[in-house]
Amino acid sequence: YKKFGKRFEIACYKNKILNWRNGIEKDLDEVLQTTTVFSNVSKGVLAKREDLIQVFGTDDEHTICIKILADGEMQVSDKERKVELDTLFRDVAAILSEKCVNPKSKKPYTIGVLERALKDIHFSVDPKKPAKLQAVEALPLLKAVFPIERAQMQLKITIPVSSFQDLEKVLKEHHAAVMEQNIEDDGVVVECCIDPGAYRKIHGFVQDEGQHGRLEVVSLNAFVEGPHDDSAEDVVESLENLSLPAEAAVPSEPERPRIVAPVQTLSASEQTVVFQRGPIADIPDEFASRRDRFSEIDELQPGWTVQLKQKGNGSVVDAVFFSPLGKKLDHMLSLGGWLLHTIKKHDFVTSIIGIDTGENRMFRSALLSAARRVLSSDKSISAAAEGVSCVRQSVGESTQSLFQRDFVRYASSLLDSGLKKYKPMTPGMRGRVITSRKGLWKGGPFKPLTEGLTRSGGRNNHGRITSRHRGGGHKRVYRKIDFARYPETTVDGIVQRIEYDPNRSARIALLHHQSLPEGTPISKSYSYVLAPQNVSPGDTLSSGHDAAIKTGNALPLREIPIGMQVHNVEMQPGRGGQLGRSAGTACTLVKKGTDGYAVVKLPSGEQKLVLLDCMATIGALSNPQHKNRKLGKAGASRWLGRRPKVRGVAMNCVDHPHGGGRGKSKGRISQTPWGKPTKGYRTRNNPRTDW
Repeated sequence: YKKFGKRFEIACYKNKILNWRNGIEKDLDEVLQTTTVFSNVSKGVLAKREDLIQVFGTDDEHTICIKILADGEMQVSDKERKVELDTLFRDVAAILSEKCVNPKSKKPYTIGVLERALKDIHFSVDPKKPAKLQAVEALPLLKAVFPIERAQMQLKITIPVSSFQDLEKVLKEHHAAVMEQNIEDDGVVVECCIDPGAYRKIHGFVQDEGQHGRLEVVSLNAFVEGPHDDSAEDVVESLENLSLPAEAAVPSEPERPRIVAPVQTLSASEQTVVFQRGPIADIPDEFASRRDRFSEIDELQPGWTVQLKQKGNGSVVDAVFFSPLGKKLDHMLSLGGWLLHTIKKHDFVTSIIGIDTGENRMFRSALLSAARRVLSSDKSISAAAEGVSCVRQSVGESTQSLFQRDFVRYASSLLDSGLKKYKPMTPGMRGRVITSRKGLWKGGPFKPLTEGLTRSGGRNNHGRITSRHRGGGHKRVYRKIDFARYPETTVDGIVQRIEYDPNRSARIALLHHQSLPEGTPISKSYSYVLAPQNVSPGDTLSSGHDAAIKTGNALPLREIPIGMQVHNVEMQPGRGGQLGRSAGTACTLVKKGTDGYAVVKLPSGEQKLVLLDCMATIGALSNPQHKNRKLGKAGASRWLGRRPKVRGVAMNCVDHPHGGGRGKSKGRISQTPWGKPTKGYRTRNNPRTDW
């Protein structure tokens, strides 16, 4: 609330404000977190009493809170505002999808199509206007660049026979499309589609007929399947042939005359054969691009024939394929499935290695889709593993075809999706999801690189709790991780295995440094490092100034290109990595200055100045699905050494600032048990690093 250059804020619950303003919520304590009036809630700055009296004429905070609730503006974060605007934008598109159709096909557009169309015309929503009003405003703008019109209403009109001629004139005047008209006991029944703007005129006409007229709305939005013509002149059939007097009784024969208005439909566009069925090599030069693409089919399996058809007078040409056995296939996806099904009978893995689709993206995607269907069942997991292994061993990474690369990527994701779900055998297992450990070392850690781990339970040397909610948990063995990565010289290490580490969320890799001189202690010739993504046993990882720009290699920041993703970034040279060590995270090297510092963007969005001599490892860390795990039960949290948390509002007033009172009253803004604000309160105070 702003007035006289003064700003006043109150802390309240967002979902309760609208209920209060609409009169649904009556209890002020359920709306406000506290009745205190602030000049800045996030910083905990209270409003001055003199300012309250100057603006509101009173210092009664209860009265002032009611005034601010009624007239003040509600503050929301950028994310909340974006969500509200996106929701409103989708509501506008949903209303247009419900109320409008394609003028040619008379079918409704999907919400996604209308969203793209609204974005193309740069339509922006107004949060202060309702979605229905904005949909009405957007319709004329869409009509200018997009084939769209308002869907017609379907009505059922019952009037006396004597008034049918007048109704026919009204329908023709408003370009109504008559779908059906019959003679029944109570008069003539007409079903038609009209523009919603003509509803009032027809409703007034039917009301003039008194008790003899009746109007029913069959559908607010009449969506017609298939192409049709909605002009009233062609579909309204007159009753001039009926020789019934104005007040004559309706015939009582069991079979009454039924008059159905014909609906004209557009005939489907005919297809013209531009190339009769024949070998792919005989396709004329007019379609040379298709001949070049289809020639790859002959290389995979000879004997295929093709037929080309053209739709109407357009430029669209469809291809129909015929297998060597005569089976007709209408599109590329069926062709890819048929080829893989045929060659799978011999050897699926060998066929994957032999397939090379070149640059034909359509044919490559068809074969890949067919391969996915082959590998979709659980029985084909072994085939996926064998296929990935054979492709990697038989074809080098640099010489793999595009299809083979796509196949390896998909089959690898099929082998390990990153998550493991449990069957709901118990309430604790229902919904439990953990990160998958497929492909990890199943034995124990490398003992020379381990040491015992003693826990403090969150207590200091005096036995007092300094870190709450810690204690217990499963016994662990600490793995010594090499965060420094030999910065003085270039050292290569071969990945022996990828292991699970209970002390961190990322996976770790055991390296064997064979280049070190003989006599080096075993604890020095082996080392644990944080495992990046896409690193597997057998890979070679290097560290030092001359190391290659490759995932898993450690180099000084001055040797790493700008824009590269890195992890395990040092803050002081030789101290070891301290930034970007959690699962799936990566920092970005934004800038390298001439003053000896580099700008590194952290996963949180914060940017830090780091010396160019500091080491960093290229790539993102492994186990990116760690953020999607669900523990399933409270005991799983206790296994990790986490004790239960108690909310402050559930405590007594002597235990927490939020405690005490009746109901859910806090009495103040969110605070720690020691009275410091928890939301937006600035805790840093270092001018050297706060830039």
